[in-house]
Amino acid sequence: MQAFLCKHHWVIDTPNGPLSQGVCKLCGLENTFRNSLPDMGWDREHAERFLDRLRLLKSISEAEKAI
Repeated sequence: MQAFLCKHHWVIDTPNGPLSQGVCKLCGLENTFRNSLPDMGWDREHAERFLDRLRLLKSISEAEKAI
């Protein structure tokens, strides 16, 4: 099934931090979901460190692709 036509049925990983990965049972589309509302739940410092690591990993991955 094409993702843009799909009425997604998300299977989301168990929360373990501010974000969880999910995949649609029907089309296989992957997405990232917040585990709490902004200003609630996970403290900002923890979330910011987590996002900094994600940004670093993304930049390393992009640099490796350029080689």
